[in-house]
Amino acid sequence: TFMSRQRLREIIAKFRRDVDPQGYNITILQGKDTTCQAVISALSAAPFLSRKRMVVLEEYTAMSMKDEELESLSATAKSAMESDTVFIVWEEALEKKQLKDPFFSVVAKTKFVMEFPALDQSGVASWMRAQLQAEGVDLDTAAWQYVSMAVNDNSWQAASEVAKLRSFASARGLKRLDLPAVKQLVASGVRDDVFALVDAVSTGRLADALKRLHDQLAAGSHELEIVSLLLRQYRILQQVHDGLQEGMPAESIARVYKIHPFVVKKITPQLRRLDAAAIRKGYTLLTKLDASIKRSGLEPSILLSTTVAQLASA
Repeated sequence: TFMSRQRLREIIAKFRRDVDPQGYNITILQGKDTTCQAVISALSAAPFLSRKRMVVLEEYTAMSMKDEELESLSATAKSAMESDTVFIVWEEALEKKQLKDPFFSVVAKTKFVMEFPALDQSGVASWMRAQLQAEGVDLDTAAWQYVSMAVNDNSWQAASEVAKLRSFASARGLKRLDLPAVKQLVASGVRDDVFALVDAVSTGRLADALKRLHDQLAAGSHELEIVSLLLRQYRILQQVHDGLQEGMPAESIARVYKIHPFVVKKITPQLRRLDAAAIRKGYTLLTKLDASIKRSGLEPSILLSTTVAQLASA
């Protein structure tokens, strides 16, 4: 998701720079929080003091629509793309069967369809090297090996590490970094210990929850990545909770919801402290946080800390 998010930000920034400096004609809608009519209205609106409009729809697949609404949206999208509207649809992931949706059959006819497959460890390392070399910074062989092992295939962490290495080199006027310098900056073997973070939240251990959160940020984890992991964890909590309420044994829950049996076992104790209402409230808070980080322009780490504090205090 890092690469596709980066490309989306670049496209929006270019539109703002070349067409709409005031931002009057850019509308960003989240599928899970919007209606079919809201998307149609945005696509049908005329440009204001500009030659074009831009409408970004994130996660269309999260929308719930009737057949007649889908037909209307597809027709409006087709008409908008033939006019002065730049229409972007961003999805985190799509299965092939979802592409048969009538809406995608319309928007996929454009030549600007971009796919961002997940990079493996060597792909992430190559991307990091290209980003640093574009700034005139390189690492020696041992340093590159260390960075590659530390980051593995995590593109979000890779972006954070690149920013740190670039700033460090720039501040000291360095063109090449060695292993000792890199070890000061890059956290080796960083793992997202979401179990422990959610456990601290569910038991109301505010200080512990914030410490674990800030340790992850200091280790190079991106704020949106942490939000994504927390959202996933709360989804799993809901699924396991529902399964237990129905009297399903742990192995059945794992099979039905495609969750690793170890994960089911690991989070079951947390459900003694979190009822369905608390899980729903946590998921809602995290969904709002996700939107705020993407839209508000406020410091993401502060927004994330505030939400984790709310969860733990509740």
